[in-house]
Amino acid sequence: MSKCETVKVNGVVGYYTSDPGYTGTDRLVILSPYEEGKTEEGVLSVKVLR
Repeated sequence: MSKCETVKVNGVVGYYTSDPGYTGTDRLVILSPYEEGKTEEGVLSVKVLR
C-alpha cells in the first residue's frame, strides 16, 4: 500500500472534549459550507463513558 502525498482535499477536523467528570450523552452541531454562501447542518451525537 502506498501513500499519496500530492493530492490535497478539502476537509474539516473537529475535536470534542467533555467537561471533567461528565458522563452521558451530548451532541455537536456542525455547519459545513458546500457552495457559495450555502451551508449544510449536521448533528453528531456522542456518548461520554468516562
